[in-house]
Amino acid sequence: MTMLKKTNFSSQQQFHLLIDFNNDERCITVLPGRNGQFRLLDQGTVLGDLGFDQNFDCISDTSDLGAAIHNQLGSGIKNHY
Repeated sequence: MTMLKKTNFSSQQQFHLLIDFNNDERCITVLPGRNGQFRLLDQGTVLGDLGFDQNFDCISDTSDLGAAIHNQLGSGIKNHY
């Protein structure tokens, strides 16, 4: 019997953001987690996790996406909530 790994990210509450990757627009899936954590996916590939405080200021980032893309993601997540 195979046990499924339980994660802190909710696929039932996922949403999508259209992000411009240097003139290549892609739809990024955002999985909300606990305590202001968000996992970023691009066609099933994990791009990284972003962490926000209660004011939606980014306090942690495990991605290598660059400042312009990071700003788009931060604004999109903040506007979603």
